[in-house]
Amino acid sequence: MAQVNSHRLLEFIGTLDLRVGLPDNVANYIEKKIGRVLSIETGLPDNDPLRFDTNGERLTQYHLDKKLDGVIKSWPINKGAWSARKKDNKSRL
Repeated sequence: MAQVNSHRLLEFIGTLDLRVGLPDNVANYIEKKIGRVLSIETGLPDNDPLRFDTNGERLTQYHLDKKLDGVIKSWPINKGAWSARKKDNKSRL
């Protein structure tokens, strides 16, 4: 079974005339819900630099997941490691 991008599916459904075969109040409700979902950005944008390797080639989903796992693992575990007060505000520069 093909994997479907839910965002694109909702965009397509949003182009349909829902008033054909549905009461107006139901069609309005569905259109509002689709609009709210589409207005919320989830995940990485399609043109995010993290989606590409050093040669500019688009990463596969597997390699993107590995890259993002590495980024998350690189985050400091100790909350104090994020503080710049101990280093004269230079640790974040």
